[in-house]
Amino acid sequence: MKRAVNIMMSNPQTLSLDDDLDSAILKMREKNLTAIPVVDQKGKVKGILTEQGLVQAFVMHKANEIESSKLSEYTMVFAKPIVADAGDSAMVLIRKLASPNSGQMIVQDEKGALLGIINPLGILSALL
Repeated sequence: MKRAVNIMMSNPQTLSLDDDLDSAILKMREKNLTAIPVVDQKGKVKGILTEQGLVQAFVMHKANEIESSKLSEYTMVFAKPIVADAGDSAMVLIRKLASPNSGQMIVQDEKGALLGIINPLGILSALL
């Protein structure tokens, strides 16, 4: 059976907490992404910035609720990722993804560093 490490997309696009809203918009548009992990200086995932979260952050910034445009100021709009271990089987992954309130799935190592991301189609394809 395939494992998360065999299904994941390695070296995913990320944003850092130091990036600003404009660079987030540009990167997501240029790379055609609907969601992107946001990492701290140590490479640990702090959350997932979705299109909806980006719109919320943009509105808060333009309404002057938050003056800074740095992503570190908008962690409240980050989605909580589903975390998978590299050794998780495809069946474990699909169960995690099917749980209520599931979101984007990331694969982390034992120290919490981002290894990759998994999309639902990748898991389903691995189960065929």
